[in-house]
Amino acid sequence: MIFRNYILIFILSLSSTIVAQKLKITSPKEGEYWNLENMNKIEWEAQDLSGTLEIQYSETGKWNSWKKYKEVTIKEGDATFYEPSIDGGNEGYFFIRIIAKDTNLIDKVKIKLIVENWFLITKNDNIRKAPHQSRDRIKYCKFNERYKIIKKVGDWYKIELDLYPYYGFTHKTNGVVIKETALNRGISAYDYASPPNKSAHINKPTQNSGNSEGDVNYGCLFFSFIALFYLISE
Repeated sequence: MIFRNYILIFILSLSSTIVAQKLKITSPKEGEYWNLENMNKIEWEAQDLSGTLEIQYSETGKWNSWKKYKEVTIKEGDATFYEPSIDGGNEGYFFIRIIAKDTNLIDKVKIKLIVENWFLITKNDNIRKAPHQSRDRIKYCKFNERYKIIKKVGDWYKIELDLYPYYGFTHKTNGVVIKETALNRGISAYDYASPPNKSAHINKPTQNSGNSEGDVNYGCLFFSFIALFYLISE
């Protein structure tokens, strides 16, 4: 009887210890937007925990996709996060999780990305109404123009336009994707490609234009010959 009571007391004390341990990310909240060009902060609450905390991130959330960001002590309560290489794929989000190394307690949040990517035109082409090769174009895009990317659709980029219909599509081979910070540093299409050959767009003068040096005015010669013939015949 006494032995059974000891076992019961041990189980209850162990249960209370386990229940008391707590680890939770308090910031960012689930679904919060982050701009990864900025320094962001992760904050957490821990109860009856000590030791080391490992911060990890993943672009998919799958078990084999997590990457270590850094380790801090649990008692710090917050840490800065800066990893601009994350692009969030086509879905525009990624995951952060924290792990208490001594107990393996885990908490995870899903974060949406504010992506400020631009499409920099390096090859003159048409901006189209749909993501496929067609003659149904909206406008002509020129070398070194830039457009804010809305999203990627296969091999095409949906880009933002100033006028109706306020968006269009351009093929990935027509330019490069760069971040807004790169534009602010002065990056341009000239850093990626040579401009199109302008001479190909210059109209050549016609044979009878008479504007270039050395052209012969056959009309004047004809009338001069008639006048000379008339004088001789007199």
